[in-house]
Amino acid sequence: MFKLHHVASIDSTNKEARSRYSQGELKPFDILYADLQTAGRGQKGNGWESEKGANILATFVVCSPLKAIEQFQLNQVFSLGVVRFLERFLPSDRIHIKWPNDIYVDLKKIAGILIEHEIMGSNISASFIGIGLNINQSEFSSLLPNPTSLILENNQEFDVKQCLVQLAEDFEYYYDQLKSEDVHRKYLSKLLFFNELREYKHLDNPIKARICGISDFGFLQLQTENGALIECDLKEINYLL
Repeated sequence: MFKLHHVASIDSTNKEARSRYSQGELKPFDILYADLQTAGRGQKGNGWESEKGANILATFVVCSPLKAIEQFQLNQVFSLGVVRFLERFLPSDRIHIKWPNDIYVDLKKIAGILIEHEIMGSNISASFIGIGLNINQSEFSSLLPNPTSLILENNQEFDVKQCLVQLAEDFEYYYDQLKSEDVHRKYLSKLLFFNELREYKHLDNPIKARICGISDFGFLQLQTENGALIECDLKEINYLL
């Protein structure tokens, strides 16, 4: 379903994909991927470090039948697509989604996803799904708290382009189930620390709570140790790993 478009070096695949889409150079279900990204972005405005040619750095252009209020469903299907890809090489019980869409192997981050939407009225007219997935990089900056890669976890080198093709197929597998309750249940089952009593910072206050669900709008739902229910967005909660 997806068509690949390659660039050697770029500041941000999401930024470039949006520009090329607006000019008609990219169409729905195209993928723009790069060997090097000089200004890659992650959640909360964080950067994304990557060695040239070692990892998947790509943006998927998607035009889905979703309304703006349903946009979190796209987070779910793409996160699960990355999980499905990694399960080909690693035990499933080691792979988790750190809400909303970071992918972890044990307690180490192997992938980050940044989804940006263009909204027209109440509908999503286009989505730009940026993915940084560490494949063959074995050394990382000491400033990064917990990175890992497929080569570090699997002890073998991979063909990055072939990995991207496989990832696209795995995303398509879940995209075909868009709006399915099975997708939501699967997403919850893969959530890091789901239903475990853990320490977090909520609005800079330390709490102990269990992740108990995700709202229809994609907000994280927690139950504190004294039974109080909290619903929060990405800026309001910090995991204490």
